[in-house]
Order: sequence, then structure tokens, then C-alpha cells
Amino acid sequence: MTTSQRTTALTIGTAIAAWEIGWTVVGKAERRRLYRSALDAARRRNKPALVVGEPDGEYGCGDPARGDVLLDIRDSSVCANYVRQNVEDLSRFPNKFFGGSFVSHVLEHLCDPERAIDELRRVSDEVFVSYPRPWRLVTWMIPGHVWVITKPGGRWRFTRIRPLSHCN
Repeated sequence: MTTSQRTTALTIGTAIAAWEIGWTVVGKAERRRLYRSALDAARRRNKPALVVGEPDGEYGCGDPARGDVLLDIRDSSVCANYVRQNVEDLSRFPNKFFGGSFVSHVLEHLCDPERAIDELRRVSDEVFVSYPRPWRLVTWMIPGHVWVITKPGGRWRFTRIRPLSHCN
């Protein structure tokens, strides 16, 4: 490889890294904003909030004293209000139980993300979703991502990019 080729490769690599870092910062800010919006929606209705997807320090767990619920499929959580459950089946909760739901980077991993959206709409007055954008390289590179998500015209669109090997 010539010096010119190395310089070009380094320039391209630096640009890609800057792009991904920039979108990571934007994504984290978006998650915090959507989380607050879901809590605000729940508080306005005097109902609990549903938080789907372990926060890992990026946003809060909700307020257990208000009846807020954190839902994830992990074995355990740092959140006191944790429920281990798949978001594709929220039958344990009645219709419109939650004033607001926040879903963070979960739908792209599911077997049936449309069912999850339907369930969230059923149990919540308002649903706020953060998802990986298709223009990010990491969206395509994470092996657990089964779907690329877009929302053209305000309607959810799920495009499968990997086999559903983890689904029954």
C-alpha cells in the first residue's frame, strides 16, 4: 500500500468513526428525551409509565413508588421495578394501563416487532420508541439486529436483514 493509499484509508476511517460517534451522541440524547416524554405522558394522565429495555445508565428506571414498570428479558436488573417479560406479549397488563411507554433499542431484536407495537399501543396511551437508524453502520453490523426499522409517512416499517433463528 502506498503512502497515498494509506492516507486515503486513514481519512475514510476517521470520517466513518466521526460519523458513528456523532450519531451515538445524537442517539443518546434522543433516548433521554423520549424517556422524559413517556414519563411526562404518564404523569399527565396520573398513570404509571412502562420502560422497555434495560437503561444501562442512559436513562432512568421510572419511579417504582408511582407504579412505573421496567420490562426486559434479562435475568435481572438494577431497577427495583423490574419485570422479566417479552414485549411481544403484554397480556399481564390491562388495556391503557400505562399513560406512556418508552421502548429503547428493542424492536430490532424481536421475532415480531409489529405485534410488540400493537401490544404497546394496547397497554399505553402514548408510545415513544428509540431505534437504530438505517444510515448507521452499527445498525447493520450488530449480529442481534434482525430488523432495520424505518418510519416512512409515520408508519412503522420493519425490513428483515437476518434470519429469525432465535424465534420459534
